[in-house]
Amino acid sequence: MKTKIGILVLALCAPLTAEILNGSTRLSEVGVWGVFMGTLLPYAFLIVVLAYFTQRVASRTSLLFLLPIAGIVVEGLIVKSLFDTSFSDLSVLGGVGVWAGVQWPWTLSLVASHAFVSFIIPLTLAVFLAREVKISKALAYVSMSVLALFIGWTTIIIPHTFDGYWIKLAALVGIIALLVHLSRTVRVPSSSAPSAPLWVFFFAGLLFPPLNWLTSFFLETKSFAVILCVQAVFIGAYLYFLWAQWFNERTIESKHLAFIAGYYILFALGLVVVGMRRDVWDYRFVGACLTVGIVVLLMTAIRRSARG
Repeated sequence: MKTKIGILVLALCAPLTAEILNGSTRLSEVGVWGVFMGTLLPYAFLIVVLAYFTQRVASRTSLLFLLPIAGIVVEGLIVKSLFDTSFSDLSVLGGVGVWAGVQWPWTLSLVASHAFVSFIIPLTLAVFLAREVKISKALAYVSMSVLALFIGWTTIIIPHTFDGYWIKLAALVGIIALLVHLSRTVRVPSSSAPSAPLWVFFFAGLLFPPLNWLTSFFLETKSFAVILCVQAVFIGAYLYFLWAQWFNERTIESKHLAFIAGYYILFALGLVVVGMRRDVWDYRFVGACLTVGIVVLLMTAIRRSARG
């Protein structure tokens, strides 16, 4: 029973952290069949598969290989925005920095974002709430099959809107298979650095969203080389943080919770402000609930950290 509860909590956390808490999907849209089936449900199956892969990595830090998978699956195989310059949500990055048919500034920004909101954060929260999340091989295979069917359906039904459609999608599948293989065969050495204080994790979470926006959307008028270099520095810094601190064996759970609390502060503020200005009840409600959740996470993190 405890295992089933853990899996249920995990499946609920993924669409919540990836879509609802950042305002990408409104709470009033959850009951819409197309939104539920086409947007929220795939996250639940995806996080189950990722959690299964996590259990079988060669080392704790070999999880680094799995980080890009969520973004590749969601934005590449399902939404296909990595290649589609006419995608509606691209905003100012539409057609910016296209090389070999890939919109690189958009791709790097979204893959980096999904690594947290669709993988690390929901898995961390599920373990915190349920204490144990264990995915069986059978459940993982069923989830993979359902996810594959969904991707197949969106791939065939949605019009082919970019050159090299099948080649690019096949390349993504190959990249995912390679990343999974590397995570299970390459033992990345652990960091010997001391674990940073709680406030470092909090500010690392707080700064990630604005830095991600600043190094992509706010540089759209700059040359492709400038955007790519700035993004490389940003992503490299956070990969180093994950290797040296997040996956550090000396890092306790409370510091992860502080990071998550910091990560969602700007989203909570944005949802409340937009909800008040536009009189959107679900934004106000989600923003208020998120604010309470942030306070609870911070209080829990501080209390546990004080206990050592």
